[in-house]
Amino acid sequence: MPDNLYTEGMLREAFAEWKIEHLASHDSIIEERRCHSGISALIDMVARKPA
Repeated sequence: MPDNLYTEGMLREAFAEWKIEHLASHDSIIEERRCHSGISALIDMVARKPA
């Protein structure tokens, strides 16, 4: 369900106080056993918590 997916904007808002080093959305093929196999919408994020 698209309404349940995270977005880059949602993550930027949720981590507004953090320094976001990398944030990118992409589609990738995932192979996780028999139950989940195929294209998945993913977001990669690396952020640093403020001191």
